[in-house]
Amino acid sequence: MKPDFSKIDISYPESKNKYSDLLMTEVPGLAPYTRGNYTSMYLQHPMEVWYEPETNDPKELNHSLKQLISSGAGNFQFGADPLSLKDWKIIFSKINLKNIKAGFNSLENFHSFNEYLKSENEDASKFTIRIFAETKDMSSLKAFKNVKVILKMNELTELISIASEIKDLDKNLAIRFKTTSYFESIAAMRSARRIWSETANDENAKLSLDVLIPGSENNLVKSTTIAVAAWMGGAQSITIPLSPNWENEAFVNIPRIIEEETHIQNTIDALGGAFHLEKLTEDYVNTTLK
Repeated sequence: MKPDFSKIDISYPESKNKYSDLLMTEVPGLAPYTRGNYTSMYLQHPMEVWYEPETNDPKELNHSLKQLISSGAGNFQFGADPLSLKDWKIIFSKINLKNIKAGFNSLENFHSFNEYLKSENEDASKFTIRIFAETKDMSSLKAFKNVKVILKMNELTELISIASEIKDLDKNLAIRFKTTSYFESIAAMRSARRIWSETANDENAKLSLDVLIPGSENNLVKSTTIAVAAWMGGAQSITIPLSPNWENEAFVNIPRIIEEETHIQNTIDALGGAFHLEKLTEDYVNTTLK
């Protein structure tokens, strides 16, 4: 049953593109993916949680990784400051490499990590790796089939130029999403998937989204709100930066608490049909594509 009409609902004109009509025709898991990339959302593809220690001291990194692994974590993002072969040996001392996925903020560290794997007689192709890069770097990374490239995006209009620059869109591409306020972030994520589907050469191209959670023990509410928005918006991964004293900061456990207390991971398009959100999504799409 439809709830009371809001001012937004009343003021929005009747048309074939009205958001209520789209609600009846768009389905999660089908193009243009406004409502999610997969039919069963996180039940099918769980949210990936990545941790990024904000230190490049090898011994501190080794300690952080061991602590995080003991708590069940396994996805780690490494900063842009150069790390040598010797550094990697210290970082992964007494750590089973099979327990981790590695991410990099620089091509330099990605290549030095690969050298480290060779020195340990590890097969680099068996590792899940992601790297922040620019569109100009895409061609050089195509040879690495196990590498997911993440591009940073500030405005929705950038999606159009990215889609035109990248000829072979595939599952190994993701976008680091810039968050704003709660509803605006959710609507922007939903509209980004539709814009990508409509502007890419392949209408079935699914846009993966990564959301950076601002880690701050002084702003726990903001961190939690953005994390919830990432789930509601259908992001594929979130990244949590960890300061040197991260063991004392509650936001490290935000993802686990959200899942255990809300069961948000069991929902599919939980906000579908919310008038304000549907209209906001349509406005973002129309403004970007005009």
